[in-house]
Order: sequence, then C-alpha cells, then structure tokens
Amino acid sequence: MRRWIGQPARQYHLHMSTSDPIDFFASYSAADRVTTSTQSVAVTGLVRGRVQGVSFRYSMQQKATEFGVTGWVRNLPDRSVQFHAEGSPDAVEALKSWSKKGPAFARIDEVVVDPCDVCRFESFEILP
Repeated sequence: MRRWIGQPARQYHLHMSTSDPIDFFASYSAADRVTTSTQSVAVTGLVRGRVQGVSFRYSMQQKATEFGVTGWVRNLPDRSVQFHAEGSPDAVEALKSWSKKGPAFARIDEVVVDPCDVCRFESFEILP
C-alpha cells in the first residue's frame, strides 16, 4: 500500500470466527490465498531513444494489460522511459520484446532490462 504524506495510516483488524487461526485460514480455498509462487518473474527496464511524446507509456500500458503483465511505466528527466513489469515469464518476455520496437512513432536506440524482485502489483500503471 502506498502512503502519501499527510495520509493517515489505515488499521486493519482480523476478525476470526474461530479461536484457532489455522482453522480460520484453512476455510479459504487455494484460489483465495495469495501465494508466493515462483512462476512470476519481474524486470525493470530502461528504454532510450525517441520515446517521450510518442504515446510510449500509454501503448506500453495497453500491451501490458493485453499480455497480463502488472507494474508501472514512467518518463525520466533524461527523455528516457523506465518500466517495471511482472507476471508469467512468457508475458514479461512478450512485453520486453514489444519494448524493443515500441509504438509507431517511437525510435528505440537502446533497451536495458534487469531482473528484480516481484512486488505483486494489481495493475499496470502510468506514473508521472
């Protein structure tokens, strides 16, 4: 959860219908639980070239949603674009491949991608 300056911290309370916490969590199906599966991968990338002012971030968000990838993309002051992508290995690879060609009016000079930790984002966002 992001916490902005001036925003009060939220408090969450767990209300259990049983005194045994193990029984409480066992009542949920496997689909309801958040798992730390090793099937998700994450990468951060930096794209250099003519990538600002050509709808690169919007196009990347559309492709990421299409591929089922979560994370974020943002412009940097040096006119490059940085992104964080996570999801299945095939989906992340597809987004990495797309980032090497970009949208129609972009010119990609260099793409640097490095593996990183999975953060479990819920969607793919465009950051300012």
